[in-house]
Amino acid sequence: MRFWKSWIVATKDLSLFKKNKYILYSLIALPFLMGLLLPAVTIFSLQMEASSLTDVQLIATATLLINLFTTYFVIIAAVLLTIIASYSFVGEKLEKSLEPLLATPTTDGELLFGKSLAAFIPCVGATYIGALIFVITIDAWSIINLGVFPVSYTHLRAHETKAN
Repeated sequence: MRFWKSWIVATKDLSLFKKNKYILYSLIALPFLMGLLLPAVTIFSLQMEASSLTDVQLIATATLLINLFTTYFVIIAAVLLTIIASYSFVGEKLEKSLEPLLATPTTDGELLFGKSLAAFIPCVGATYIGALIFVITIDAWSIINLGVFPVSYTHLRAHETKAN
């Protein structure tokens, strides 16, 4: 397999993705919304429970919710990958550029690897940006309201167990 041919296919697809507003908006909107929507749900639910829980219980609940919601970023990557990969071949068919692409001297493996690479790179980048927004929002809220990062709850719990 000649990877440079796969890279040529990938760069061609990446340039097409920049022109397609549907894909571009999906790559921007979905991670941004999930990066802000999930922390908003977490913060709202924790604020509702704050009066009835002790500080340690609130931190434990925050840790549980944050760990639960971080798994959604795997789903974001899969959804974005599906959107882009489906457009990759369907878009080629609609633009009538699939037949000339198949006639090029690339193997099926090089073509498939290039298309996969073109779908993978933007999805992973957008997912990391969404996760970064999520982490910054949750960390800022937890430091302001709880005085501790929720992930460090395990260290707090271990320290509490030693004290008893």
